[in-house]
Amino acid sequence: MIRLKIENLTGIITKGIGGFYYVKTAEGLFECKARGKFRNQRILPCVGDKVEILPQNEDEGSIVTILPRTNQLIRPPVANIERLVMVMAVSSPEPDLMMLDKLLVTAESKGIETAICINKTDLDTDGKCSHFREVYEKAGYPVMEVSAKTADGIKP
Repeated sequence: MIRLKIENLTGIITKGIGGFYYVKTAEGLFECKARGKFRNQRILPCVGDKVEILPQNEDEGSIVTILPRTNQLIRPPVANIERLVMVMAVSSPEPDLMMLDKLLVTAESKGIETAICINKTDLDTDGKCSHFREVYEKAGYPVMEVSAKTADGIKP
């Protein structure tokens, strides 16, 4: 019997559901389970992790190594984030600026480049967009204003 050598592949976890992790590699997408050693070390793979997998067949494999993370967020559980765009409605629902500020501080502490997108500008009847833009741009954040309903601020 001739046995082919199967080599590890490197990829990124794009989705995790119920203990299954979907890893995008140069060879395609693999549905993987994490090895038991991670559970013993209390390490959970998360979306964004760069990993090494050992393929079992053409679309299934096992995660054998989780490569070092540059950053990680707990909620939602994601890793290796380079850019984050925080989207808030100008109204309906009213924006939770305290939550936005907490998220901005968390992103800043993790070294994540952040921008703010104010949506539903078509509902802005009292100039809130301009006020929010002024406040957050003064704090150093890029701010964009869009309306998903009217497509204002969205380039085709």
